[in-house]
Amino acid sequence: MELLEALTPDVTEVLFPRPLPGEATISQVAIVTDAVHFVGITLSLDVRFVVAFLRAEDQAAGDAAFMAEMASTWTTFQAGRQLDPGARIIKFFRAEATDDVFDPTRWALPRPFTIWQLQEALTQTLQLYTQALPEVRQLFYMPQTEALERWYARMEKRLCGPRPIGLAFQVIAKPAVGEGGFHGYERV
Repeated sequence: MELLEALTPDVTEVLFPRPLPGEATISQVAIVTDAVHFVGITLSLDVRFVVAFLRAEDQAAGDAAFMAEMASTWTTFQAGRQLDPGARIIKFFRAEATDDVFDPTRWALPRPFTIWQLQEALTQTLQLYTQALPEVRQLFYMPQTEALERWYARMEKRLCGPRPIGLAFQVIAKPAVGEGGFHGYERV
């Protein structure tokens, strides 16, 4: 199922029910299918993001062995860890996206300082998601640009640092040097 096909008007209504002026809000988890879960982040009336939690094996056309091979080729797993069958790949995009879902140049924030508010909201979204679905133990993402790589590194400190917020996570995977790849977290 394509992301935008899954983002029906009914799902959008669940993710963005009634925006409150000046309030950042995070929706509850919307389970569209077993493979596709969404959470909505509203920063302002005109800045809304969808966070997708996608079943990892479905990102490789249902071929779990290929996904595990791809993950291990692009990613350095720590302490003998491997991709868990219930792992989720995280992707986020502007709610208004059409054919530009993963083109970050197309969804610049109207006020640059809002980036910190978005980072905090995304961190809280990961916490909310893993509290709502405790069977999901691993989360992975692959930054698309160097700027996103640095941004995610700061977010990682909030999730896995000495004083993490909410549930504790540990880093279990980093991109392979020179290859790109996945960052991975596992609930402690």
